[in-house]
Amino acid sequence: MGVSASVALLVVAGGYLFSSGGNQAETKLAQAEQKYQEGDLDAALKLVKSIPEDSENYQDAQSAIAQWKKDWQDAKALFPQIKTAFEQQKWLEVVEQASQIPNIVFWQQQIQPMVSQAQANLEKEAYQLLEQAYNQAIERDFTGALNTFKQIPKGTKAYATIEEKVPEYTQKRNIKANFLLQQAYNRAAQQDFTNALVYLKKIPKHTDAYPKAQEKIVDYTAKQEMRAKYLSKMAYNQAVLKNYTKALDYLKQIPEGTSVYPRAQAKIQQYTR
Repeated sequence: MGVSASVALLVVAGGYLFSSGGNQAETKLAQAEQKYQEGDLDAALKLVKSIPEDSENYQDAQSAIAQWKKDWQDAKALFPQIKTAFEQQKWLEVVEQASQIPNIVFWQQQIQPMVSQAQANLEKEAYQLLEQAYNQAIERDFTGALNTFKQIPKGTKAYATIEEKVPEYTQKRNIKANFLLQQAYNRAAQQDFTNALVYLKKIPKHTDAYPKAQEKIVDYTAKQEMRAKYLSKMAYNQAVLKNYTKALDYLKQIPEGTSVYPRAQAKIQQYTR
């Protein structure tokens, strides 16, 4: 934006404020800026438009007109959105949209009460989420705690606190994941693939143990199927011998989710009649 040699153009609160140099154009510009900031856009534009083309301030005035109109329309469009978000108690949306309002005193005064209350409520909600995350960590649910941390908005006091906790909980989540993987190995060693799979499916993504867990889920699912078929065969053999009590013992060990499970359930009903 051009600045004449005798006039210093200052950008103030999103508008244009011109230092007084003693001439009439500068006075009008200063008065227009005041009107604009007070919320009387029409009066401000009327004053600026009265500056003649041969004035050394003319180009600066035209630039001010364009900027003022744009900023005013932006603020006017954002205000109802902020008001709606406030009424719907979308505190983060209120704060985020308010930050986009041009620095016009009139519009800043309109949104300030809503922004102040929204910010206070946002801080309260952030603190509650922080407490929830701490409680989850106490229960050793580090995945849940880390997910709760992600809900805490930036800019709140609670957000600054979580930055040091994220690495700690991430490490503890990895430790727990490795423990679950070892428990799965132990169960599998006892041919208890059903509970081994239960442990494996508890291992969360983004942990060191997760890729290995996915590999073992495929392996143990296949072995669980093989064992289920073996149990089904043993039950059949006992039933042939009319040893239904023993047959039922085998059938009841067949885990849900295997191909022979539905038939096993039918046989259980048949043998218990």
